[in-house]
Amino acid sequence: RRPRRERIRQLLTPMLAFWAASQEGLAQMQGGLWLQLGRRLERVQNMVASVVAVSRQLGDGEESLALETLLLAHGCMVGHRRRYGMELNYFTAWQYLLLDATNPRSLLFQLQELESLLHLLNHSPQLGLSDAEKILLGVVTQMKLADAREWVGADNARGILSRFLGEL
Repeated sequence: RRPRRERIRQLLTPMLAFWAASQEGLAQMQGGLWLQLGRRLERVQNMVASVVAVSRQLGDGEESLALETLLLAHGCMVGHRRRYGMELNYFTAWQYLLLDATNPRSLLFQLQELESLLHLLNHSPQLGLSDAEKILLGVVTQMKLADAREWVGADNARGILSRFLGEL
């Protein structure tokens, strides 16, 4: 048993060291920025798609399991419990999952990170924002102005929230 673990460790340690070194070297280079941008964009798309899909299926009295599943799927359950205790309802879930800029897994946080990455890729910031930056600024502004209280309840989550996220 020990020799097998040791062989696995000997195999994985150099691979992980190489991966870490390559990630560090790519961090601020053009290729690394594009990779980070792609990861953030994928997270945003997956989160919006899953929230819309789940919110369209919500019925009265079913929210607890659905909201817990969404929070778990996006790695937010522990942080949500730390912030709100055992209180799990539409408001706390939407606030933490979508609108909390201090939650590194929230939709707003991901969009703000996309904003900073796009700014780094702007070749001529002295000429103003690029088209992509302008679009993203509009989306981030809508998210910052959003109020999770408007999405409370199964009907509002199905209608208003789905429509809001669909328009993003």
